[in-house]
Amino acid sequence: MIIFVAGVYGSGKTTICSRLAADLGYLSVSASELIRARRGSASWNSSKETQDIERNQQILIEAVADLKMNHRNILLDGHFALLDSETRITVLPQKVFDNLSVDKIILVESSIQDIESRLKARDKEEWDRKLIKELIISERNNALAYHQATGTPLKIVNSKNYRDIIPYLEK
Repeated sequence: MIIFVAGVYGSGKTTICSRLAADLGYLSVSASELIRARRGSASWNSSKETQDIERNQQILIEAVADLKMNHRNILLDGHFALLDSETRITVLPQKVFDNLSVDKIILVESSIQDIESRLKARDKEEWDRKLIKELIISERNNALAYHQATGTPLKIVNSKNYRDIIPYLEK
């Protein structure tokens, strides 16, 4: 089963994935780690501006397909929207998630203030609040659109409400 754990940069996805993996015995991987490992380097900078988004998604699909051969339950930490090389929001096409064979979606949301402070602490980068807000909206809208188009179960959680996720995954 592929559980896609989505959210904007700094929303708390990685922390939630780590806790879920420890509690449930799932494999937790991030899309960026898988892409970086297959490419041999990152195609994004410290401001998360990404070059070659389409190729990265194909690499991700291939990497997840390989993982599925050896792992039953995978928590995949990723995004429904990314920043391109010119800091424009790029919504990922639904075919990416179809090709990943996503079984369930968890959308992790946090306040703009929490995201801003996490990004500053982690990446030493100042982020524009308007851009964070636009990313949150794009991430949510694309997650909802995919859920509505495919019927893939979707749970939207605040990063502080970790315990709400376990019953959703155990269904």
